[in-house]
Amino acid sequence: MLLNLWSVDCAPCLSELADLASHHADLEEHGLTVVPLCVDTDEAGARARAFYLERIVPTVTGLGPQARTLDESTSAVLDALLAHCLGSRHRGALPTSLLIDHAGWLQVIYLGPVTADALIRDAEVYAPGPRGAVARSGWGGRWFFGVPRDLTGLSKELAERGRPQEARFYELLDRREGK
Repeated sequence: MLLNLWSVDCAPCLSELADLASHHADLEEHGLTVVPLCVDTDEAGARARAFYLERIVPTVTGLGPQARTLDESTSAVLDALLAHCLGSRHRGALPTSLLIDHAGWLQVIYLGPVTADALIRDAEVYAPGPRGAVARSGWGGRWFFGVPRDLTGLSKELAERGRPQEARFYELLDRREGK
């Protein structure tokens, strides 16, 4: 699954959405579901819905990607996750997309547009499940140290953002992994 954060006022976002929509059948054939999440609210949100219905929906076959508006709860979780992964409290530029594998693990964060072809290539690598540091790396060679997951840090980040249930989940997961 690809979670795609976009805005109607972001030209690269609109180009990316159009590309993904025009390749919808190919993406579906490779088992990929695209979930566009619009970050716009109020007047911009209304323009985004109109754009999506007029320009994106007619270009896909079947149901196509089901656009949603990013609600406050989901936004808080995604902000915490991106801050945790990217080491920053600021969400990156739009579009930002997250590739989730079949097991529900975040595998790739795309900062900026991603093409359907790149997405299909990445999905073939990451869809079967989590990959270790070597498989994730764009750099050749050997890793002498693993890349530990900081689930305690993510738990704290979620708690600070007022997401106690999600924080508790990662706290319990951290304990289960023996830390």
